[in-house]
Amino acid sequence: MIYTTTHMTYKIVGGIIDLFVFLGPRYEDVICQFQKVVGKPQLPPYWSFGYHQCRWGYDSLQKLDDSRKKHAEADLPVDTWWLDIGKAVNAS
Repeated sequence: MIYTTTHMTYKIVGGIIDLFVFLGPRYEDVICQFQKVVGKPQLPPYWSFGYHQCRWGYDSLQKLDDSRKKHAEADLPVDTWWLDIGKAVNAS
């Protein structure tokens, strides 16, 4: 891409390029125009804002429950437990 004070020049070898130019005149107008093309952002799920607990070694439900009890005894909040790393929890 080559910039000058009056124009921009794109030099491409091949393929397709889609360019979108959003003209104001205000910043808010540009954002509205952009959102019409890509859509509005989605809010993350409410639970993802809370306290998360994740660690290696939950290889049984008993270990997970012991950790839950220790958090409760220490009055530590936990909104989400991540169990998708390491070994799978054995339900037996």
